[in-house]
Amino acid sequence: MKKLIKYIIAIIIIYSILFIITGCSEKDKGTNSNNDIPNALVGTVTGVITLPGSALGKMLIVVIDKDLDKNNEPEGYTTCVCSSSRKYEYTFKNYPIGLYYVYAVVYKGNNDEGPPQSGDYFGYYRTGLNEPSSRNVFIGINKTDTCDFVLYEIP
Repeated sequence: MKKLIKYIIAIIIIYSILFIITGCSEKDKGTNSNNDIPNALVGTVTGVITLPGSALGKMLIVVIDKDLDKNNEPEGYTTCVCSSSRKYEYTFKNYPIGLYYVYAVVYKGNNDEGPPQSGDYFGYYRTGLNEPSSRNVFIGINKTDTCDFVLYEIP
């Protein structure tokens, strides 16, 4: 009986060492829904956006992208309908490591496409209404970066 217990313990130790060396199976790792990137190479951006005033019933759109070309699809975006609150949380999970732009808009007028217009709320992370000179949000490996920012009313 003692030999059987030692044998089982030896097998458990061997399998444990193999698991540590090789890691989880591909199925267990999970993948980024956007790019099929293993979780080890992705991170998360989260934050709170503060509006300059009421936007009750209007759509808040938060965008993450690697370029500022509005003619192509962004890397990702999230939306919500504004309530009476002026603060809104957003999260972009499992995005490939690298540098990004993050910006947001609330179309307050009747035009809800194209560039924001006078009276709309808009802002880039860290630079407000001014377009950043380069990507300024870094997504690190298995990290959650917090990027809180304020939107401004376009004059």
